Amino acid sequence: MSGQVSVDVVLPVFNGAAFVARALDSVLAQEAHAELGDWHLRIHVINDASTDESAAILADYAAHVTRPNAHVSITTLKTNAGVAQARNLGIASGDAPYVAFIDQDDEWVAHKLARQVAALEADSSFCYAVGKQQLRVQPGHTRPEWCRPEWLVEPMAGFLPSTLVVKRSAFEQLGVFDTSVSNGFDDTDWFARARAAGVPYRDEPSCVVIRYAHDRNASSDITGSNQAMLDVVRRHLARKNTS
Repeated sequence: MSGQVSVDVVLPVFNGAAFVARALDSVLAQEAHAELGDWHLRIHVINDASTDESAAILADYAAHVTRPNAHVSITTLKTNAGVAQARNLGIASGDAPYVAFIDQDDEWVAHKLARQVAALEADSSFCYAVGKQQLRVQPGHTRPEWCRPEWLVEPMAGFLPSTLVVKRSAFEQLGVFDTSVSNGFDDTDWFARARAAGVPYRDEPSCVVIRYAHDRNASSDITGSNQAMLDVVRRHLARKNTS
C-alpha cells in the first residue's frame, strides 16, 4: 500500500515556552514509511491558559511550518482546564483515523509514527500502540529527585501519552481521558481502562520517545503523584467490583 496516512497529533501546552518548539520539531521530522507513504499531519495545540511566552512562540511556529501536508492549529483557553481536558479537546478537534499525543517537554524519535502506525495497519485487532521511553535530563537542569540515576541508562517501558498512538475508533469503546483524575494521572487511568477491557495493543520494542526530566515535570510532586496513583487504583478496583 502506498499513499498517505492522516494522523491527528495532540499537544497540550501550559507554560511550555522553553520546550514546545523541540516537541513540534520532532513531530514534523517524522520519517515517511515506504509502504504507507508520507503523513498528513494535523497538530492540534491546546494552549491551556499559559502565562509565559508560549502563545507568541506557538503563533510564530504555526506561521512558518514548511513541511507539505502538515498543519499546526492552536486553540487557546482563557482559563486553565487541566491536561486531561486539553487532550480531549485535541481529540475532538480532528477526524483522522489515528490520534497520537506528545507532551510539551518530550521529543519523538524519527521512526515513531512509521513503526507504530505500520503495526496498527498490519493487525486490525490492535486498538493502540505504545513503545519504549528514554529518560534524559533537560539540558541546563540538574537531575530532579524523582528521576533515579538508573532510569537514565537504558530505554524503559513507556505507557504514557507521548508514546501513544490510538485508532480513533478505540475511543468509542474505551472513552477519552477522565478530567476528574488529578496530577496528570488521567493517562494512567486510561491505560488501566484499556487493560481492563482486554483490548489488544502493540508494544514497540524500540525507543519511540525521549522524555526530558526537570524540576517542572508533573512527576516532581511526589506526594501529589502518590495520592493520584492511589486514587486511580481505587477507581480501577471499584470498576472491577461493579462489572
